[in-house]
Amino acid sequence: MAVEVHATASPGQVLERAGAFLEQDPVRHNVILTLLGLRVATPEPGEYWIVEIDNDVVGAVFHSPLLFV
Repeated sequence: MAVEVHATASPGQVLERAGAFLEQDPVRHNVILTLLGLRVATPEPGEYWIVEIDNDVVGAVFHSPLLFV
């Protein structure tokens, strides 16, 4: 079992690579799908990771700091 974690600064890359996985269970992944879509439409700084096991996506996570005014 080969576990790989891919880092990117692009929310679009996350949706491209992990979108099908996330959309398999849209209720469970509603928040991350919504926020990734917002980050694509309105870019903000963030860090994104995609987790794969044997080349199959099994997870996605991101950290996008909130700006306080």
